[in-house]
Amino acid sequence: MVWGGQSRLGDRAHPAGNRAPRSALPARWMARQGGNYLVPLTEYATANWLTTGRPVLDYANAMVSSEQTSASMLEDGWREHIEGKAGIPPIAPSKLTGSLYVATRGSVSAECTDFTKSLQRATDEFVKTVRPHGAGKSKGMLGYMFWAAGCPGSRSACTAPPEYL
Repeated sequence: MVWGGQSRLGDRAHPAGNRAPRSALPARWMARQGGNYLVPLTEYATANWLTTGRPVLDYANAMVSSEQTSASMLEDGWREHIEGKAGIPPIAPSKLTGSLYVATRGSVSAECTDFTKSLQRATDEFVKTVRPHGAGKSKGMLGYMFWAAGCPGSRSACTAPPEYL
């Protein structure tokens, strides 16, 4: 899960970007968790930063594989965040964006080339209508977040029009 929006700590607003507020979970806590800090961090963030009553962060982004996958696999992954799983509380759909990669190993996804065959089109109804499951009141996710736009690496396909490269 990637966090974003504005972090509301104290009376000041700090851009959180793609990391959680530093004052809430010190680096030494994450270091003690070893390589397994993502689950407890997600548990903490969902319970304390992404609430609908007193949010610290505006939204979370449900990450997915950078490989092209199926719409049902994406929806199942997003549903895990909305319903909660294994000690991680549910998140309100309105505070969740779903990831879609637009450039993969050497090719550009249908999100950029053929919308009718895109995962965005295939998951559109789910994103607009998924109902809350323990958190939030309104149906529908916040939307999509597109990853790997532009030229994400020297061996990746570029999503920018040729005249901009």
